Amino acid sequence: MAACDKLHNLRSLVADLRVEGPGTLDRFNAGSEGLRWYYEAARRVLGDALPESLRREFDAQLEILRRATPPGRARHAPDPQEEPDDRP
Repeated sequence: MAACDKLHNLRSLVADLRVEGPGTLDRFNAGSEGLRWYYEAARRVLGDALPESLRREFDAQLEILRRATPPGRARHAPDPQEEPDDRP
């Protein structure tokens, strides 16, 4: 269930980025780097426990996020080893 929630949030974020552009990121304290870190960390934590179809969709949405968010907009530097909580 957590995986579906994270995927839904990621889809919504990508959809907003497509419509509103990078200004979408201003709603988040973490900025683009923090958001990428959060969803990349979530994907690592979920690992192979995701069904194949969800894994492919999550990876595809994550790749769109990576391409759509320029580096350097982070407002803090997340620890790459830290596991994500529920706050992007």
